Formats: sequence, C-alpha cells, structure tokens
Amino acid sequence: MSQIREQLGKINAVLTSICDWDEFFENQRDELLFSQEVIDEYEEEELLPEEIDMDFPGEVDRTTIETKELQELYDDILSIDCSNPSCIKTKLRRYYIVEISGSTRDFFPEESIDIHHTVAPGVSMGVVSNSIIVGLAATKLGEYDSDYWGTISQYYAVEIIYDSEERILPRDEEQKILFAMAMIWEAWRDAVQSATVGNLKTGN
Repeated sequence: MSQIREQLGKINAVLTSICDWDEFFENQRDELLFSQEVIDEYEEEELLPEEIDMDFPGEVDRTTIETKELQELYDDILSIDCSNPSCIKTKLRRYYIVEISGSTRDFFPEESIDIHHTVAPGVSMGVVSNSIIVGLAATKLGEYDSDYWGTISQYYAVEIIYDSEERILPRDEEQKILFAMAMIWEAWRDAVQSATVGNLKTGN
C-alpha cells in the first residue's frame, strides 16, 4: 500500500467517524468521503488534498479543514466525550469553553489566540477558536441555532494538549493551571492596552 493510499484511508476513517457522529454530518457523507476512484487518482498523481470543506450547523460559510489537521486529530476525533459540557474530553485533549464570539473578550487578549504555552512536562495550553472538536461537541449537544448561531465560529476555548495518556492531570489540577494562565492573560491584556494608550499619547 502506498503512503498516499494509507493517508487517504486514515482521512476517510476520520471523516466516517464525523459522519457517524451526528445526522447533520451523515447527510454530507457522499460528498465528504473519498471514493475508491478518487483515491486511485490521488495515488497516481502522488498528491494529497490539502483541505476539505464541510458544513457545520448554524454556520453561514463552509468550514475549511486542512487534511493535515484531520490526520493529527485522528485519535481525538474518534474519542470525543462531551457527556460533561463544561469540559470536552478526547484521548489527549481537553477543552474548556471560556468565551463566545461577540462578547467583550475580557478573559484573554486577542493576541493570545492560537498560541500554546508549555505549562508542565508534556502538557501545553492555549486559547483556540474555530475548533473542530468544539464544533462537533456543540453539534451533538444542540448548542446552536440554524439561523444565527453556529457551532464552530462562535466559541473560544482553552485547549489542553497532552503528549501521552500518562501525562493527563486530574481535573482539579487542570483548573488550577487554567486559573494561573488566566492571570497571565490578564496581565498580558493590561500590558497591551497600556502600550496602546502610551503610543496614542506620544503620537507614535
């Protein structure tokens, strides 16, 4: 089996899991999954598709997902647990919803989005937007409105990533780190605001 065929098989497995996750995605199955004929064509050209477009509930625009990201999230998408809506769990990731789009964004500065910090050996944390995992969980939980409230663009979450299952911390330890990071983000936000005011005052 060629590497291209193997990777497309893995991408298909992830997409199949997404389609099985909720009826909304099931309706896109024929469009999302790579047929044998399409796989043969990619194998012949020795290329992989760079991205996939799919619909999420409540979203006006289609969501573009890099196939590289789908492969990286393989184990996590197959293991989503949203039985506790306050903490979405996967094999090696945790998501705590901290803000919604359109709010005052008091919790963290804009500049901190999608920047992860190592907070313990084998553990990193950062604020993410447009998360596939959060979007899938919000879909399953029905946290959207088909006309104006989407499942993937509306939520900001703190994402905790572990490099192995042995590194996973108890929830109370995660929350302690979350609180400590909140203090850092608050200081960062205040520093950015002070610098901006200073520039305005000096005219620079």
